[in-house]
Amino acid sequence: VGSLLRRHHILSSTQTSSSCIIYKRIIATGQQSHHAHYFSTTTKGGSETAPFDRSVKLKQRTRAAESCRQQHYHHNNTNSNDVSSSRPILPYDYFHREIAQRLVDRLDDINIRENGEGGFPLALEIGAGAGFVHDAIMDGCAADHNEEEDEDELLLDSSTDNNNVIYSGRGGVRKLVQLDSCSAMLHRDDDSTTASSSTDDTTTICETYKLVTEEEGPFPFPDGTFDLVISSMAFHWINDLPRLLTEIKRVLKPDGCLLFALPGGNTLPELRSSLVLAELERTGGVSTHL
Repeated sequence: VGSLLRRHHILSSTQTSSSCIIYKRIIATGQQSHHAHYFSTTTKGGSETAPFDRSVKLKQRTRAAESCRQQHYHHNNTNSNDVSSSRPILPYDYFHREIAQRLVDRLDDINIRENGEGGFPLALEIGAGAGFVHDAIMDGCAADHNEEEDEDELLLDSSTDNNNVIYSGRGGVRKLVQLDSCSAMLHRDDDSTTASSSTDDTTTICETYKLVTEEEGPFPFPDGTFDLVISSMAFHWINDLPRLLTEIKRVLKPDGCLLFALPGGNTLPELRSSLVLAELERTGGVSTHL
């Protein structure tokens, strides 16, 4: 097939070997040419080869967020008395919540600095998603901030005016900038009851600022802005990690902290096996995966 196409000047000699492999695969699996496989992990054209197509991933996350909001609407209209349906729960939400909890737990081990100041007042979260890290920072604080026994732990700063008492969340985080490229995912739970939890008007636990921008940078912040940069299950979709880490170093204060979690170990072999089994079951054949 390759020699025939080359004879008619359809393919160059360098394209022949790869084209033969493609034709052999189509003939062997009995698939027609219009049954093409689309990969969300490859980019289109260009001299630089990036592992992930960020535009395709953005569309996938947007669809997932919209589906979740539809589920939320359905639950609230079919069973409004069910408290458990106040926040949309996807099958993988529990995983993100667990990783965020474990990540925030680490802040308790490093929130005391040599200069005596505790915690990380200003934090940046990269790939915030539905806000599981913020929930973990607020966990245990919002419900107990009025109890006298917990005031010493939660009080970060106070003024002579009793009406302007400022508290912090876990790890001493007072303000959190939630950065994500997917607006739909970032605002997924804005209308849920947990997103607008009732707290005292004169007390602030942890303020949040949502910013829609690309996670790969550059970030619209001056040098040395943040005490903490945190990310939960987002770095594995980044094409250029060294460039991102350089940008994180720029926006961090000299004594700042970088804390993140991403899949590792035997995660990729397990994912590869799952993809092969799923594709065999659905299509009867296996295509090339990066």
